[in-house]
Amino acid sequence: EIMVRTPLERKHSEAFVYDDDEDFQECEMLFESYFILADNLFDKLSDLSEYIDDTEDLINIELDHHRNQLIQLELVLTTATFSIALIGVVSGIFGMNIRNESESSHTTFLMVTVISCLGSVLLFFAIMLFCRHKKLLFFS
Repeated sequence: EIMVRTPLERKHSEAFVYDDDEDFQECEMLFESYFILADNLFDKLSDLSEYIDDTEDLINIELDHHRNQLIQLELVLTTATFSIALIGVVSGIFGMNIRNESESSHTTFLMVTVISCLGSVLLFFAIMLFCRHKKLLFFS
């Protein structure tokens, strides 16, 4: 008697037959594809990390440049303040309540004022030239 198996019986009888070599190759191919995907992802993440590091370095360079500009501006303002303070010292000396003959002379007042202002301006420019000579200032 010829037995004809139905598709359900065929699946049921073949379910217990394993082809170990074929299953192993399928698993190996699956793991290989996952490894390639993971390796590509790792490469992309490494490139992204390097890009982030480069961007951080660029930002730090720009911040250092701006910080240097602020330090130079502070140097100029401090020098200007020092030069103007000299005029205050001269006026403080002549503004004391000490009587002398030069207080009543208008020409002496003008001479002291002009000399102290010119001295202050010359001192400012002398300090600026010294700073440029020592390469503390990079702008004109």
